[in-house]
Amino acid sequence: ITLALRHVHARRIVHRDVKAANVFLTKKGVAKLGDFGVSRQLDVTGGATQLASTRIGTPYYLAPEIFEGKPYGRSADVWSLGVVLYELCALQPPFTANNLVALAKTIKAGAFEPLGDHYSSLLKEVVSMCLRVDGRARPTVQKLVQVCEDRRSGATVTLGEKAYESPPASPAKPPPKPATPPPKPV
Repeated sequence: ITLALRHVHARRIVHRDVKAANVFLTKKGVAKLGDFGVSRQLDVTGGATQLASTRIGTPYYLAPEIFEGKPYGRSADVWSLGVVLYELCALQPPFTANNLVALAKTIKAGAFEPLGDHYSSLLKEVVSMCLRVDGRARPTVQKLVQVCEDRRSGATVTLGEKAYESPPASPAKPPPKPATPPPKPV
């Protein structure tokens, strides 16, 4: 999902509807980001900080700045990614309410139940950083991709002021033995 966002953000596109229902799994287990129906390409003259202002998307996944009617950019997709990550872990969204006004207030407050201790401190930090109320304080998608690549390679991961040691790589599984043909009848 993060690689897909890096791809679209590099093309000055804000997805604007990143949510679990728009993540599709292939038969090989690869996650694909879909439904670009409400995405928006930012103007080429706006640079990396260009902002959109239309209120659009699925309420549970909307960044606080959208509820506040403020201009927003790529960091709104990072917020939505944080909601998806939280939801994958907790099996519920981080922010809930009985109506849209209450949901907006809850999201703008930014308080959510922390993920359990059975999740790594790095994962909890990534989710927490993605769900920062101030969009300027959220990590970029490029930084999140770098965190994933560092983790996968076994390098020490630096996120914010903290460094996280990657666990030792698991030994590679030996390839499966070829199936032996059944004995020939005599």
